[in-house]
Amino acid sequence: MVNWKKSIRSGVVPEYLTPFPPVAGVSTTVAISIATHAPVVKIICHALLDGRSSYFPMHRAQQGQVFDRYEAHIHPPVQPCWKFSFQIETEQGWYFATRTGLQVYHPSEARMYSVDPSIEASSWVAGSTFYQIFPDRFRKGDPSIDLETHEYTFDGGTTKALNWDEEPLSYEEGRCLDFYNGDLKGIEEAIPHFKALGITALYLTPIFRAKTNHRYDCTDYFTVDEHVGGDEALIQLCKSLHEANIHILLDVSINHTGIDHPWYNLNSSSEL
Repeated sequence: MVNWKKSIRSGVVPEYLTPFPPVAGVSTTVAISIATHAPVVKIICHALLDGRSSYFPMHRAQQGQVFDRYEAHIHPPVQPCWKFSFQIETEQGWYFATRTGLQVYHPSEARMYSVDPSIEASSWVAGSTFYQIFPDRFRKGDPSIDLETHEYTFDGGTTKALNWDEEPLSYEEGRCLDFYNGDLKGIEEAIPHFKALGITALYLTPIFRAKTNHRYDCTDYFTVDEHVGGDEALIQLCKSLHEANIHILLDVSINHTGIDHPWYNLNSSSEL
């Protein structure tokens, strides 16, 4: 038997929010699915509209063998953002369903689902099957661009090139400067593998100039690191992926930089 407390389904997704994408000021249907055998007495949608709490009783719109679907019609404000959660009265007491799960206490605003009609989501994202890649650890395609052992020192360590059959170094020993030299050419060569798996989108961790193997310590956001192939390799990878009907999404950690980034050095200097 399905544990009803672990089977609640909802969210800001097409299945549970209509219209989707949501439109400011347009009547919206909010839905939640819950196990058919759950001891539900009633469900209320609690919405924050224009900063004020509003409560919408939900009706059972569909009854199934495994899940029942409850719906409520909300008239959101013209202002873009509004929030909601669910209050579920059961024979065992009250429960509250939020974006972080089911809880027995009234949720804070931070835990509520948030709807922002001003965001225009790309239609391909929701239906895509993503494959996340840490480029240095995926596949080598061009040995001529390998980063070499002792090529430079950084943060108390020095670079070390590893063979694919070697174990990665601990942080204390490697300082994130141990490289397997995976690159964008290697990712391009793996396109048949992605197709065989049914992958429709790649998510790459940072590939721009940096000192470490993870490259979250960026030193130049405008140049692809030469040790993964440089700008031309990214252009070629994008071309090959698009020909294979595979999207690509790049991770850009713009909320922080590496200590060798010009912005960091300028901020640390006496010039400011």
